[in-house]
Amino acid sequence: MSLKDPSGRLARWALRLQEHDFSVMYKTGKKHKDADTLSRNPVDEDIGTSDEVLAVITNMNLAIEQNKDPNLTKINLAKTCPPTDEDEFKLIDGILYRKNFDPTGKKWLPVIPKHLRKDVLKHFHDAPTAGHLGFAKTYDRIRKRFYWPGMYRNIVRYVMHYTIAREENPFLNDHLGA
Repeated sequence: MSLKDPSGRLARWALRLQEHDFSVMYKTGKKHKDADTLSRNPVDEDIGTSDEVLAVITNMNLAIEQNKDPNLTKINLAKTCPPTDEDEFKLIDGILYRKNFDPTGKKWLPVIPKHLRKDVLKHFHDAPTAGHLGFAKTYDRIRKRFYWPGMYRNIVRYVMHYTIAREENPFLNDHLGA
């Protein structure tokens, strides 16, 4: 091993490694598929709303849940007239959707009622398969699938509250394997 004037941690590592006889060999990324797969974030697949609305909400159930939210009911009532191409909201099979202005995503996103938003946040942030990502990545994953007013602000608050709770409670860190 050769390194000009290592200092600090690097020097300590160099001293410890000098005790061993080893050689470092370069392997192309193609030969590291097992480690590479484990180290990457999962690829987001574009899942249909009937499966993705947290497995708790079916399309039929979502229409019922939307009608329970007074803010969404007002929009639903306004949408009883025939939709135009310029409409931001649209009723499809009794479910309220909002136009997605991101050209790379789905054309229409289901609107999540207020009382189900925490379930969506838990699913995309807290679930073991969610990865406890920061607010930017959590927001990006949710905004590709759903819409609700003030979504970005809600996600920032939720993720920050979660992070603060983990810092203040060491039990959570041990319990979650961090």
